[in-house]
Amino acid sequence: MRERRWVRRVLIASAMAAVILTTIAPDALATSITGGITGGGTWEGTLTLPVFPCPSLSCGGSLTGVFVGSLSGLDNNGNRYTVIWPDPTQPMPASNLSAAFGYDDLCPVAATGEAGGTFGITGGYVDDNGIVAHDGAISGGFGGTRVGALVVVILSGEVVTGNGTTLGTQQLPGAGVGAFVPEGVTTCITVGSISAIITGGALQPE
Repeated sequence: MRERRWVRRVLIASAMAAVILTTIAPDALATSITGGITGGGTWEGTLTLPVFPCPSLSCGGSLTGVFVGSLSGLDNNGNRYTVIWPDPTQPMPASNLSAAFGYDDLCPVAATGEAGGTFGITGGYVDDNGIVAHDGAISGGFGGTRVGALVVVILSGEVVTGNGTTLGTQQLPGAGVGAFVPEGVTTCITVGSISAIITGGALQPE
């Protein structure tokens, strides 16, 4: 019965991520101010919480995974740029997404948790007004809340770089939603490490 509830929660969270990405697709956002960012994508990765449960944001966790998506806008010269991850001209990377964060998380896993930290995505294909490069990256901060298998993320302070320069910065908060699926669960009595697969999508409106 518990496993069925987990499956239902994962399906609901994944469906919500799909709605975000298909309802407001990056191509539907026709305009962008100079120096801005618009776009979105999906992610999948392994989340590591070394201390579980953790009663305060003093615990430190990490995420390693793959982001698939694109961001675009007008650079500081008013020229259109696009960055695509992963770079379609290169082999599929084992990882291009990483994050480090402080968190608190309650037991059992079906309870709630929150986190805040920084993330980075590297190895993007850059087309800045016809000038191609392969060093596209984005970095920024995030805050996240988990309720059962559902994770909601708010992005902040994003900066997109490529071809050795800053292409755009965040003007409006980005948002994402995903599913949290633990690979192993410690008891609520014993403090231990927990890993989870996390999948979802994010949108950066302009």
